Amino acid sequence: MSSSEISSEIDLVTLPIHSFDIKSEDETLLRASHDFQTLLEQERAPEDPTTRYEQRLASLRSIPSFVDVYIWHISLPDGRIIAEADIALLKMEENAHMGQFQVSVLPEFRCQGLGKRLFRQVLAIAEQNDRRLLITGSSDRVPAGAEFMHFIGAKPGMESHVNQLTLAEIDPELLSRWSEIPEGFTPGWWEGAYPESDIEEIVELNELMNQVPRGDLDVEDFHWTAEHLRQQEKSHAAVGIQRWSLYVRHNESGKIAGYTEVFWNPNKPMNLGQGITAVWPQYRGSGIGRFLKAAMLTRVRQERPEVLRVRTDNADMNAPMLKINTELGFKPYIAETVWQVDVPEARKIIG
Repeated sequence: MSSSEISSEIDLVTLPIHSFDIKSEDETLLRASHDFQTLLEQERAPEDPTTRYEQRLASLRSIPSFVDVYIWHISLPDGRIIAEADIALLKMEENAHMGQFQVSVLPEFRCQGLGKRLFRQVLAIAEQNDRRLLITGSSDRVPAGAEFMHFIGAKPGMESHVNQLTLAEIDPELLSRWSEIPEGFTPGWWEGAYPESDIEEIVELNELMNQVPRGDLDVEDFHWTAEHLRQQEKSHAAVGIQRWSLYVRHNESGKIAGYTEVFWNPNKPMNLGQGITAVWPQYRGSGIGRFLKAAMLTRVRQERPEVLRVRTDNADMNAPMLKINTELGFKPYIAETVWQVDVPEARKIIG
């Protein structure tokens, strides 16, 4: 039955909104949510394998304790979910003014009021928790996302891209040249959890992410703790994601000068996710960033032959990192926009 036929028989606006308990034991509901998210994945990235049910369920149930998540859905009488929304609130001292949200509707049911109804639920939670700002993202793969943002009064805060490197196209001479460790530094390797002996230095290095351009986003610096990082590690482990980290230590001071990390999901073995690459300002200009990137890619090619491409998120205004990535051969893959929504203004628009 087509969406028009369904709409003629069922008044979609009268379909009830249900809250979704991430600890639910209702197998039918969990499967319905998984099927819904799978359809969205196929729309956004039809070239990629979709997430397995077991992995999605593990992800839902391993959300760090410093994050509160609220989820709602709208389903047809036969149980098929056709729309979902969520809001995540970080329980941290900084950025207590904001929340992150998503509103998703299956293509055949868009522009029929479902997203608007679900967004009201998001607004209500934001207001109850004194959050004046909401942040979300859209991509050029799903133009309806940007259209909905304009509808609710959102403003673009930052333009970015998912950039992709095809390993078969990388210049071997450049990789070899960059893989030479700069003089005065010694490389090291962490597989999986960070060692307790280095965790505080890693926390300090994470502070460097606050130097990454944020465009016009009304976002404060994030200050991660060792406990935050440990909880993130547990979440990755729960869903089977494996992390490799490469660092360099300054020989004279013994200080970690910089590091990079990548994430590999056995459910999508041909893709590798590039995470943080951070170098202390006093060590920049010595080739550490290039070494970290090249040496990591060299090891990936040797030990993960199933990996065909590397993807990373970069703000369009992050010139230093884009320069390195472009020289390596990264190319724009998906264009993204980060939007911000003023909660009081959105309430006036939505009602």
